[in-house]
Amino acid sequence: MSAASQDPLTVSTKDGWTWWRRAFDSAGHGLYARSDAVEVCPTLRTIRELAEFGVRQMSAPEPEGEFYDALHHPYTTPRDMPPLGGQL
Repeated sequence: MSAASQDPLTVSTKDGWTWWRRAFDSAGHGLYARSDAVEVCPTLRTIRELAEFGVRQMSAPEPEGEFYDALHHPYTTPRDMPPLGGQL
């Protein structure tokens, strides 16, 4: 669902807060929490709710999904893992 979302990864509002996309609703829209939120269940807001505060800046949506960099890296796994069948 994340790759289909066109919502930005971060949103800055005119009151000075930066909001990060932390989840998605059932329709695939981003849900945002303040960047300084450390609660287990932070208050999540939609882009429309953030627009009420006045949006100052938004990042571009991720073209390949939020885990693209973690899954598509320039190195290969065998160099990072010990050989199998011998002593470690």
